[in-house]
Amino acid sequence: PSPETYKSRAREAMKADVVHPKFLDDAHWVQLWRKHFEASALLDGEVPFERPMDETFQDSNLRVLQWNLLAEGLVPEGFMMPLVSRNHVDRSDQFLQKLLESGRPEDLRTAAKLSSQGYRSYVWREGEEGEHEVMWEEFARMACNMVLAMKGLPPSQKEERGLDLKKKYNPDLSGEQTGQLTVNEKAVVGPEHRVLRVVWFVSLLKPDVICFQEVDNFSFLASELKQLGYACSSSNAKEYQPLKDREGSYRASRGERLVQSQWSFAPKSGWKRGKSTARHFLEKRVKDGGHKAKFDGKEWPIDDDGQAIFWREDRFDIIGDPEFLVLPGDKDIDSYLDGNSDEPGCSQSDQAAVRVLLQFKDLDHRLHRQQFYVCTTHLSSGTDNEVHRIQQLHHLGRRWARSGLPEIWSLDANTEVDFEDMDMSQGSQVPIPEESNALQSFMQNNDLRSVWNSFYSSTRDIWDPPVSVWKMRGSASAQPKKVGEDMYQLIDHIFYDGRHLFEQGEQALRLREKKTDDPADRDWLALMPNELLPSDHLPIVWDFHLNVGSPRWEPIVLVSCAEQLFTQLKAQVLQDDPSLTDIEEFFKPLYLGGLQARKMDENQSDVAFEVFNLLKMFSHEAKAVLHYEVSETYSKLESFRERMIKATGRHQSKATYESSLVQALLFSAAAIVAAGPWVGARLFGEMKSTITLAAMRCVLRTLTAAPCLDPNFVEVMSEGQLWALLAQLSAIINPNCPHIVKAFDQNGMMTLQEMDALLGEIGEQLACRRSPSAPALCVLRCINWRKCATGTHVAAAVKMLMQAIESGKIPFLEQHIFSAGDRMEEMQAVPSAMSAVSTIRLLRANTNSGTAQPPLPPELQHKQTFDQSAAISALASLANSGNLDSGGGLALLLESLQRQMALAQGNQTPERQARALHRPPPWVVASYVRRTVVSALERMEPIEALVVSAQKLHVQEQPTKKRARLNPVEELIQALVDFPQDGPQSQAHTFGRILRLLVKVASRCGPKALLSPMVARNGTDRLRDVLECLALLSDQDLQRWKTHLHLNRLLDQLLCVDVSSDSLALALQTRIRDATQEREFLTLLMQRPVMEEGSPRSYDLSKILVEIDNFDLVKQLSARSQKA
Repeated sequence: PSPETYKSRAREAMKADVVHPKFLDDAHWVQLWRKHFEASALLDGEVPFERPMDETFQDSNLRVLQWNLLAEGLVPEGFMMPLVSRNHVDRSDQFLQKLLESGRPEDLRTAAKLSSQGYRSYVWREGEEGEHEVMWEEFARMACNMVLAMKGLPPSQKEERGLDLKKKYNPDLSGEQTGQLTVNEKAVVGPEHRVLRVVWFVSLLKPDVICFQEVDNFSFLASELKQLGYACSSSNAKEYQPLKDREGSYRASRGERLVQSQWSFAPKSGWKRGKSTARHFLEKRVKDGGHKAKFDGKEWPIDDDGQAIFWREDRFDIIGDPEFLVLPGDKDIDSYLDGNSDEPGCSQSDQAAVRVLLQFKDLDHRLHRQQFYVCTTHLSSGTDNEVHRIQQLHHLGRRWARSGLPEIWSLDANTEVDFEDMDMSQGSQVPIPEESNALQSFMQNNDLRSVWNSFYSSTRDIWDPPVSVWKMRGSASAQPKKVGEDMYQLIDHIFYDGRHLFEQGEQALRLREKKTDDPADRDWLALMPNELLPSDHLPIVWDFHLNVGSPRWEPIVLVSCAEQLFTQLKAQVLQDDPSLTDIEEFFKPLYLGGLQARKMDENQSDVAFEVFNLLKMFSHEAKAVLHYEVSETYSKLESFRERMIKATGRHQSKATYESSLVQALLFSAAAIVAAGPWVGARLFGEMKSTITLAAMRCVLRTLTAAPCLDPNFVEVMSEGQLWALLAQLSAIINPNCPHIVKAFDQNGMMTLQEMDALLGEIGEQLACRRSPSAPALCVLRCINWRKCATGTHVAAAVKMLMQAIESGKIPFLEQHIFSAGDRMEEMQAVPSAMSAVSTIRLLRANTNSGTAQPPLPPELQHKQTFDQSAAISALASLANSGNLDSGGGLALLLESLQRQMALAQGNQTPERQARALHRPPPWVVASYVRRTVVSALERMEPIEALVVSAQKLHVQEQPTKKRARLNPVEELIQALVDFPQDGPQSQAHTFGRILRLLVKVASRCGPKALLSPMVARNGTDRLRDVLECLALLSDQDLQRWKTHLHLNRLLDQLLCVDVSSDSLALALQTRIRDATQEREFLTLLMQRPVMEEGSPRSYDLSKILVEIDNFDLVKQLSARSQKA
């Protein structure tokens, strides 16, 4: 069954229990959800329960749900909660109608106030002496009045005061339990819909292991969870039998009765009555004419409440049968404290614990047959019972802790980690310091950790612990002396000893209420249970992180896979291509090198020479792949990849992915051979690093080339395997990066604590000039920023990247590589060993000469080093996190862009500066930063953040200093600057991306959002610069007309929208229109190419031109031009 099924069933049952329909729709439940839980990347952002929570098991997490369900037999018992009954809404509507009919201004204001606050926010009270009619009172005020009225009263006065409060807020005028609080509680805590809401939560949260307390509808709950795939016993277990129906003397052999069951459910007992308290009250209710809950019209047997463990049966097997342990009772512990026994007995016990040993199924070969224990129990309640809890946990730990296997202990402990009672004011029998309380002693004695440790460490002043219980007993209670008792605590706990199997991880569903020092922070409208939460406890959902190490690759396996792929691909190119034979020459020696590097004898110098020559050949290939130096030859593997791109017709194709993977596998195999212990001892220099870096670049290319949206695409290697290969390569090139390797192994899924350590390691690598930056840059692309990081983490990563770029830690390509063969012929007059600056200047000069030149070859279109490509990829991943603007990362990007553009435009001697500082010329850095920022902003979500302005001005700066104006749209417009030193085709590509991004912003935010930035930053002048740059390109250059298309689309959006109702927008639009109608601008805008019939690009070019001419603006300008 789907979550929607259980939600619908629960709501139907709630309607039958007279909960008003106003409180049963999704909109209301979303509001209530946000009172209890923070936003989670694992849930839908708008309606958190729209779909189930994302499962993270495949991402190496183990999700545990801890939850006290509130037994059916224990309610109703006066739980205070906002009023949602049909009676309350009807009464409110009648009252509001009377106020409106009175016609008095003060009554109208009162009606408006109540209507604005909502039905849940107030209650009715009987008038005080002298008041003749029923009055309303805010719900929170009523609750606080109850607490204050009862606090500090001696026990002898509490009963009378509680009855007075009942008369005031919950009078039963008919004698049939019709008080407003009584009717409301019965409506909200009806067991039929509460249990269904529990199952609904389970279906939403998708835990792997579940630990419940206060379960007294075990048979029904087990049957429903079975349909969701959860088990509570082995597949061959006998039918479940309630404790009361099992053989044996109840009090004398309770342990024997427990072990008769093969189900992981430990019912409570009552040493006085022979039954649990919940069962006692439920049987009494039925005897007095009440009824037991019916589910699906069926009566289920009355049972004792207790603790239960469930697990995903598709992921785990239970080993053996569940284990049970009876805990000492309060009387047993008191007898021990009085010295009547050497240790607490269990003859008067109420509670028991249950434990199961679970084993992973063969879903993942890395986890197969791993085992761990899960235990759950429920400790004695009351602040005066801390000594009893200490003894119960001591008894439990002595018998079950330190098992030698990983352990998870999940319990409702009824106490907090920081409990202390040194002055015995809370009723303790002895002074109890915090470090010796029940939970601290349990952790210390058994080497356990709490999932809440970070809230009780040195960071307590920064992070307040969450609240798992927020409840109060109101005047509907049958025990008037307990009215006003409230609990705002963290008493639900998960302890663990992960050993080798798992680590702490993080809370999958973060709780919103926090236990601050200010009681005024409490939200009284979030009291539980309520129409959303079926219990007085919140569910604790924890994702433990499994320590799953990715397997490492042997070089011969990589070579074999590469050879198979190459055999499939070479059929797509000409079979007489000599490069195919050259590539085939790699396989056999590399395969042998992988074998010999492990087995060779130290005296086999001939073998060492053969391996050395093999790696030297790969080192030459690697230099070409990395683009680190000028080469008059070309890479065989690079040539094969480019031929495959040409043969398949599009870059993001399956063949492109596979050809990139062939390169990745071969270079990785060579890197592993070079890193072998025998080879590594004899090879010095940069050969190993160069090969490894080339392997990393090819792996990153493969990840980028994978066409995930192509339904016909078949992945040869999973993304996880490629990240694992990068982990192996990172360890080769830099053994001192454990956190980076771990991030790769975990597919980028890190806890918040791990993120801090990882970013520190990345920062060290990016700042150190002696260590390669590649692992740090690649891992920034790998991290799942949306799920694992905060806005602060994202901003820190952006800052480190931009500092590395601006400080020169990221190497730039100062000279382009020219390959031999056809490309050299295409270049015509361009010398083969010319610098990038000189080459581009010559190309521009040739273009300006009026002679038709061929399109700029790929070698000169943003050719980048590996580090440059990896940095762009990393920033794009950061922008896609959804937090680029929240932590300050967006501002850092824009500041860097401002700075570099200013340096490039204000420098009159760029080459002299570059030689003096051993750095690339400023225009090279600015051009790269511009591409980097645009790449990031293209991936940014939400795109609406680009129209938000910010101003930064240091208070101690001189007034004459220019302040930073950070409006993303304005900075994008300002970035449409032509660098005279750069190539026109290269810039046309960048301009096209900027214009496409501006079009996207106008489409999402409305064209009016761009009118002011366009005028403020002289946008029409920038567009004219773009058109002038485009005019330098050949008529047949597709990139020229693609950029032309984006420019026309932007102007069409800005000038063809109706803004006549907004005088300011109309004036701005007129200003832009006037500028575009100037002769020079208009001439450039209306230029069109001369079509060459039969040209291979004529079809694509004609489609672009048709689209341009169909814009309304172009049609208007054409008509005006014809008239002129």
